[in-house]
Amino acid sequence: MQTKPNQWINMTFEQLKQQLYKYTRDTIKSFARQETIPDYVQIGNEVSAGILWPDGNWSDWKKLGSLLRAASKGVRDATQQSKIVVHITHIDTWSTTKWLLDRIVFEENVDFDIIGESYYPFWDGSLDDVRNSLHQMVKLYQKPIIIAETAFPWTHEDPSKRSVKNTTGFDSGPDGQTQLFVLNFKTFTNAGTPPTD
Repeated sequence: MQTKPNQWINMTFEQLKQQLYKYTRDTIKSFARQETIPDYVQIGNEVSAGILWPDGNWSDWKKLGSLLRAASKGVRDATQQSKIVVHITHIDTWSTTKWLLDRIVFEENVDFDIIGESYYPFWDGSLDDVRNSLHQMVKLYQKPIIIAETAFPWTHEDPSKRSVKNTTGFDSGPDGQTQLFVLNFKTFTNAGTPPTD
């Protein structure tokens, strides 16, 4: 859950939307003034569940879309140089990914350049499922895709004591990390190529 900053809690939705626009615009303008314009600006982190809860909860796509458009406009009004990333989750489940992106792209008309996805091999299914989703995304949305978040453990020990089953076929550790990331790189860079059986 991504809640609002304390200073924004009592704002009306219109005030919240305007504040998000101004905050985004002014932040990017600050980077521009010091000649460090970012190549990429991600408008929210893993926005599948929404942003600025409770107003931007995923259960109200009109409001969520409105907030994403406000953030995007803030970036565009500050610079035309930065590419805007919309970062979602569920890369391994095409039906969920499509549902999310259809709302962002077609229903809410959010202005952005790149689809960002999280991919955590322990939780996000097989590379075959990921490959299928990537291929479908490239075909349907005609946008570049980046893996915005990923990780693979370097040890078998789980400090959180949660039960996490390694279903990847790679050992937890530096060698497994290397092998999996090489395979991931090949999978991700060939996203536009249809999956083979």
